[in-house]
Amino acid sequence: MAEYPDFVEKCGYGSVTGIGGANCRHSFWPFIEGVSERTYTDSELEAMKPENRPKIKFEGREYDDYQATQKQRQIERTVRKLKRRKTAFEAAGLKEDAQATNIRLRRLSKEYSEFSKAAGLPEQRDRMKVLYT
Repeated sequence: MAEYPDFVEKCGYGSVTGIGGANCRHSFWPFIEGVSERTYTDSELEAMKPENRPKIKFEGREYDDYQATQKQRQIERTVRKLKRRKTAFEAAGLKEDAQATNIRLRRLSKEYSEFSKAAGLPEQRDRMKVLYT
């Protein structure tokens, strides 16, 4: 038993920031030597380390694969916010503000497409829909 580190100490199990904590989607189960099969090889695990992930450059900034997905989510959130704002301006009769917001939406939509292509990520336009407006 001494060949493995303490699970709770190493993985933070039981804490909000550890495995199984807030927003953690990891799962775990016992690994039995000689019976269980490894999910990943050593080389696959090495490739998963942040320093070994491929980097992409977009508009002078560098992103790893995870950061790229987070940037994509940020753009999607902003698009939803602007769509709600445009609807509010139209309802209030503020045509110039609605038009300016629409121009911003088109620019952001173009940026979304360019960023997704540069990062090699699929566009998920359904994430930019606003429900109940």
